[in-house]
Amino acid sequence: MIFNDFKTFVINLEKEKKKWLELNKELSKKNFKPYRFKAVCGKEIDYNDYKKYIYWSKYIFSFIPRGMAGCGLSHIILNKNIINKNNYYYNLVLEDDVIPLFNDKKDIIKLLEKIPKDADIVNFHINGIIPNYIKNSRKLFIKYKPNKRKFFEFVSSAVAYIITKKGSNKLKNKKFKWHIDLARYFNEELNIYMYNNYKYPKLFDTDESTSNLRSSYKLNLNYPKLNNIIVILSYKYIRIPIINIELNSFDSIFIIFIIFQLIFQLIYKNY
Repeated sequence: MIFNDFKTFVINLEKEKKKWLELNKELSKKNFKPYRFKAVCGKEIDYNDYKKYIYWSKYIFSFIPRGMAGCGLSHIILNKNIINKNNYYYNLVLEDDVIPLFNDKKDIIKLLEKIPKDADIVNFHINGIIPNYIKNSRKLFIKYKPNKRKFFEFVSSAVAYIITKKGSNKLKNKKFKWHIDLARYFNEELNIYMYNNYKYPKLFDTDESTSNLRSSYKLNLNYPKLNNIIVILSYKYIRIPIINIELNSFDSIFIIFIIFQLIFQLIYKNY
């Protein structure tokens, strides 16, 4: 087992190989030799082909947004490969919209010996409403506290993370349910740490404008917490089968508003 180095995987859709070529070029300059992992295309998923990886029945799965499903299945199947096909204890998983901000692979290698021994996953990129215990910490790696995992006060992302061999084994039987980062975040069996982007140099960023998981709302308000809530609510969470329309929370609120307007008009049209 190799402990003083790590293997790097980049999850990339076949139709978006340009992203892989650009990221591979950038990482190569930083002395990486990344491996491309072919992502599952959500729009092309045949339930029967992936049934063994999916928690839901075929009927319920038909209501899952395809981007969410493709992303989740990609991470789950990659994890199977990490368990079975390589000898590295630490594995760096990147999505293809990641932006590396460090100078060289050595910058990441130096962190390996500082990663807590009980760590299963270390996130280098974060989304969500950041709890104060994270904002105020001076630790290099901050452990997520299970009793503070509240839906609107969470830190989660699958854009850039290191997963240990131990962590991979804990997840080997886990099936796809919903957003992969949230499924892991709320998994009490995992010891998840966050690299402290608040007190130490940021190592990874991401280009969210190309996300298939959410609608794009470009609001740069002076209220970071409100910005983060808008990002959370913009994620697609349900799909309407047959017509293949996918909705986020804003869409749902709008539809409910229209329904109430119609009901109101029907009730009071004779008054």
